[in-house]
Amino acid sequence: MFFKVPAVKSEELKGKSDEELLHLSLSNPSVFSLLVERYQGAFLKKGKQILKSPEEAEDAVQEAFVKIYINIGAFQKKEGASFKSWGYRIFLNQCFTVYKKLKIEKDFLLLFGQETAELIPDKNISLEHEKKLSADYLLSVVSKLPDILRQVLSLHFIQDKPIKEVAGLLGISEGAVRTRIFRAKKELREKKLEYNLS
Repeated sequence: MFFKVPAVKSEELKGKSDEELLHLSLSNPSVFSLLVERYQGAFLKKGKQILKSPEEAEDAVQEAFVKIYINIGAFQKKEGASFKSWGYRIFLNQCFTVYKKLKIEKDFLLLFGQETAELIPDKNISLEHEKKLSADYLLSVVSKLPDILRQVLSLHFIQDKPIKEVAGLLGISEGAVRTRIFRAKKELREKKLEYNLS
């Protein structure tokens, strides 16, 4: 879940329509978590069918909710166009983008055959090597963030702990971890300290 909603208000809001919750999210971001609760299961199921990878599906769901939240102001209810159809379109576009990227990588390796593919450095090893080389820079960038954001980035990107483990260590939801990562990336961009956190 992306945001925590106080229990009393959460119960009061659960009967509201998607569109009402979306509108309320403009002034109270924590309300957005109710929309996440309503749709993340269905999004995840569909993402796994499309992408054939639970990890890629989870990333696509997370990115879709971030895009939905960022574009709340762009949603306009029209006849035949509900939040559900709008949200699904954003989600499916995200899945399509990820699918194309995965397909291009796979097709590239297939095109050159197994012998040539073996000459191409393992993507995971390259990424690991790149992370080690730039660890000092990453530490210096992360140190410029507020404690609440620095802690999450440090655990997830520097100590390489999965989001679920970070959530357990900090006593917060996985959604809250993702939200803090998103906020940290945004703050780094605003400070012109952007670092390629993937």
